[in-house]
Amino acid sequence: MKWNSEAGVARFKDRDIIIIELMDGLVQPFYRSTGRASAMPGVWLPFDGCALWGWFIKDRFGARNNEGWPLPLHRFGCPLFKHISDELGMLEFSAQQEFDSAIELNKWLRSHGCMVPREIQ
Repeated sequence: MKWNSEAGVARFKDRDIIIIELMDGLVQPFYRSTGRASAMPGVWLPFDGCALWGWFIKDRFGARNNEGWPLPLHRFGCPLFKHISDELGMLEFSAQQEFDSAIELNKWLRSHGCMVPREIQ
């Protein structure tokens, strides 16, 4: 895991956002949760961009059992992203830039190699 220091730390809708470079060369954005929906304030969670109305796209990181109850890696998606979240939680970051729209944020994410789904601009 390596923080993309060139991208820096961004802020959108009261959440810090950081881009992590993975060992395989791919990149994955994480945001620091407010806890309003997740009940996990301050925890860094992976996401794939933002919908135009500002919703953080994180569907593929959900993990639930057959009855719909969250599994231990719910919101992290895999052990690696849970480990990255734990590591990020021990560090302090401050945002260097703030975005006012999901379009701006997604454009920034794409400019640093993140694979934001095309259908969300």
